[in-house]
Amino acid sequence: MVAVLHTWTQAKEYHPHLHLLVPGGALDKDGVWRPSRRKFLVPVKALSPVFRAIVMKRARKALPTTTFPREVWGNMSSYLPKRLFFRLIH
Repeated sequence: MVAVLHTWTQAKEYHPHLHLLVPGGALDKDGVWRPSRRKFLVPVKALSPVFRAIVMKRARKALPTTTFPREVWGNMSSYLPKRLFFRLIH
């Protein structure tokens, strides 16, 4: 897997985000490549708010005195059921 962190858009607006290249399979315990099924990806709209909530939880733990602007992380609670959202960030 390869990940690249971008912090700015081409228009020089602050917009931290990751681009990832993820292999479509994995090595098994014997080192043999096992390709994934053809429809192995999850919907981005379903995964994005969960990922953001987990990142925010860890960021808040690592940087307890830092304020994270809502415009950077968006209103994730509007994408997830409130119970799940608050469980992920606390």
